[in-house]
Amino acid sequence: MNNPAALPLVAVVTVVWNDAGHIAQTLESVLGQTYPHLDYIVVDGASQDGTVDVIERYRSRLAAFVSEPDRGLYDAMNKGLALCRREAYVLFLNSGDMFAGPGTLDRLFGSRARWPALVLAPVVKRGATDELQPVRLGRRLGMPACHQGMFCRQPLLARHGFDLRYRLAADFDLYLKVAHDLAPDDVAASDWPVAIVSAGGLSDRGALQVTREYCAIMWRARKWGELAVYAARRSLRHALLKSDPG
Repeated sequence: MNNPAALPLVAVVTVVWNDAGHIAQTLESVLGQTYPHLDYIVVDGASQDGTVDVIERYRSRLAAFVSEPDRGLYDAMNKGLALCRREAYVLFLNSGDMFAGPGTLDRLFGSRARWPALVLAPVVKRGATDELQPVRLGRRLGMPACHQGMFCRQPLLARHGFDLRYRLAADFDLYLKVAHDLAPDDVAASDWPVAIVSAGGLSDRGALQVTREYCAIMWRARKWGELAVYAARRSLRHALLKSDPG
């Protein structure tokens, strides 16, 4: 275990809009971390369902809290990013998501020998019957982790920010830009799952829009090979689903 005084700052950002039924579990999970250097930023999109009342119960323990209208998920995430200190590793943990346990950040950062610009870790998804399954992403596409498993230095994220042209895949776009700026030694990976995310989020409900945005992002990034592989896989999946009599 490293000297606690020498550990890096971690800033967790949660964005939320009208999710009074789930925001408390996320707040409890983050504020229950045993890691000594943690800033917690919450950005609410002017909720009207009691979400703000829940957050107010924890307000004294937050590094920052904003509640105001926004232009969508990634606009709110950009606001949260701007509120993070420059020396921090930033993680976005959505409302309803949780850390894997109270010692998650200690496990990830407490014994690390070096501090690269980006630290990646796996994420698991909780299904409708509460079973936990690993989230598998297409590594060929250059997105090796969900944003809930990506700890990145604030200046690197702030250099680009989330592109508001994309409603559901701006995190993929941002990661491609960040990865372009990094050398292999600037990235470290962990095998320990750091977060439990809920099924049925925006990307699950808008799969067709995600596909369109991924294709547009890869086109703009001139990733022709990855785009061809992704399009072929999505076409095959669509054909199989159409042929399934169930």
